[in-house]
This record gives sequence, C-alpha cells and structure tokens, in this order.
Amino acid sequence: MTFYFGVLKEPRGLIRLLQFIFAIFAFATACNGSSYLIIKKGSDTGAVNVSWSYPYKLQDTQINTNLNKNQSTLSTSNSIKPSAEFFVFTGVTAMLISLVFLVLYIVTDRLYRYNERIPIIDFLLIIIWTIFWIAGSSAWAHGVSNIRSQTSFNYVYNLVPDCSADPQCEEYE
Repeated sequence: MTFYFGVLKEPRGLIRLLQFIFAIFAFATACNGSSYLIIKKGSDTGAVNVSWSYPYKLQDTQINTNLNKNQSTLSTSNSIKPSAEFFVFTGVTAMLISLVFLVLYIVTDRLYRYNERIPIIDFLLIIIWTIFWIAGSSAWAHGVSNIRSQTSFNYVYNLVPDCSADPQCEEYE
C-alpha cells in the first residue's frame, strides 16, 4: 500500500485540511466560552455576581447576591443550550469527517480516482454537512444574541430587586 501525500497540494486535500482546522476552531470557540458580570452597590464590589459558560444553561445559572437572601436564576428559558450543542456537534463531526476523508485520500488515492461512486458519496456528504453548518451557525448566532441580551447589565439589574429600587448599583469591571 502506498501513501500519496501529494493530495494535500490538490484542492480536495487542501480543502479538507482547512475544513479540519476551521472545525476545530469553531467548536473550541463555542465550548470554551465563558463570562461573568459583577455589579457593585456603593462600596460593596461583589454585591451581585453571575458567571456562565458552555453549555449555557442560563436557566440554571444562579444570580449570587450579598444584598438579600433571595436567589434567582439568570433566565427563565433554556433556548441557548440546544443551539450551542448543535453547533458543537456539527463542528466535531465535520472535523471527524474531514479527517476520515483526508486519510481516505492519502491511503486510497487510486481507488478514489478510478471508482466513480466514491467522489459522488464525498460530494453528497459535503452537501449534507454544508446544510448542517448553515443551520448550526444560524442557531449559534441566535444563541449568542440571546446570551448577550440575557446577560447584559440592564437585564440582570432589573432581575435584582435591591438594584432596581436603588440607583447606586453599577457594573463593576
């Protein structure tokens, strides 16, 4: 069995290699995302603090406050989690598919060139995964927009009764 690494210089191999790299960046960005918000009231710099990360279950994210004993959650909906998970699923499977096809190109180059079915199967899988990327990216873009709106200072400020009644609460950097 001979390996043909020259396929990486051809468009099909180079595109698969780039797809592999971009897929890693895509799902790693979604999985490693995390943030926090701290609100101070007067001299109390930790009056209210909230932190969130993947899988962005904002429904389960507690708003920690020193102002009163009432614990509340950051959001009442959990619509962000499925879009984040679908985007990560699409990225991971795209990475695996591109890796499998890269190995297929390198190991079985002659079979790929002379069997008409393999390029057609390759093409059909790419069409299907393109649809997944479009759907996953759209869902994730909507999820990011929801995260921004549901974790903004004004949104959290209105969720904390002691802050909405007192104008001394401000965002702490």
